[in-house]
Amino acid sequence: MPATSDCPDTPVASGEILITKLTLHEIHSLGGVIHQKRVTLPLPFEVMNEVAIEDVSGFLTDETLDWVSKHLGIYQTETLKSVRFALVHRYTLDSSIMGTDDEAESEKLIKNLIELIHIIRPMRQDTSIVRGQQSGDNFRVVGLETPTRLEVPEVQKSFHLRNQDLHLLKQTAPLFIQAMQSAAMKFRTAVAYHNVGRLVTHGNARFLLWCSALEALYTSHTYNHQGSLVATERIKWFLGPQTQVYEEGDVPDFILNQPHLTVADIVTKIYEVRNFIAHGDVLPRKYFETTLREGVAGDVATIEVLGEALSFIVRKSLLRILRDDLFYHFKTAATTDAFFGAQGLTRSLLKKGIAEALNG
Repeated sequence: MPATSDCPDTPVASGEILITKLTLHEIHSLGGVIHQKRVTLPLPFEVMNEVAIEDVSGFLTDETLDWVSKHLGIYQTETLKSVRFALVHRYTLDSSIMGTDDEAESEKLIKNLIELIHIIRPMRQDTSIVRGQQSGDNFRVVGLETPTRLEVPEVQKSFHLRNQDLHLLKQTAPLFIQAMQSAAMKFRTAVAYHNVGRLVTHGNARFLLWCSALEALYTSHTYNHQGSLVATERIKWFLGPQTQVYEEGDVPDFILNQPHLTVADIVTKIYEVRNFIAHGDVLPRKYFETTLREGVAGDVATIEVLGEALSFIVRKSLLRILRDDLFYHFKTAATTDAFFGAQGLTRSLLKKGIAEALNG
């Protein structure tokens, strides 16, 4: 878990006044004037009760971060000062006691919703949770997790939230919170693997964690419902084999040769790389020496494109489950096996189909 720091002079108790507490988490970007599809909706934008996306540029200043600078390095402190937009949970208590259940629940809520934001539109991340208290126009930082920079696959480095992302966030936030509190274990496990994959810096580890998210959603421990063949065929059926991995606006318009890669084009290659990594084998040089798309700074290697496509497939799978209310089917191995089995997507039937095609 990230290291946390608390303000040393925060009062331990007070029952005399109502205190507005805030838990906030950086949002990397809502787009700038150069972005054609930037957020134009007015802020604060309400996501759900007591939670909104706000402009917090006046919150993290030299004054409010004075005690923080004694615990963090210059770079980390300056990074906090540069935060402009954040997801904010505001709640009112009649005590400033720290470490309460309300505070813990607030952090859990914000972390869940931040994960949903990165499922909808993954972006870079430079800081993490900040806890504050507000009285009138006065804001003070009372605690925070140590800021940690998180990178994203190449295509996502220029991503920012757009109006459609905010609308989707508002639509799915209650469903996501409900799902994360439900018995939909396979869905929750996939979300957890996606989240941990975002947090690690080792490329192979991230790739394997995101593949584990796919395994959690599309396969189970029983023979007829496991293996690369089962997983890839189920993914193609669930998302649509001709679904484009790069959506409009993902790759900058000035790239003349826009990529046209479908789920069917890429999913088998993803599992080939997954098998090399999972078994501790050296990845063949072709994944690094061949390219699959044109990028801002030159051609992008196959291994990087596969990581981008893997991120897309995991996120779109989770979003389809959310939007189409399919949680029941991703509750246990039995419900998932029945869901895909009804489509004939089992190992025995798939192998039978391949054999018939070869002989026929």
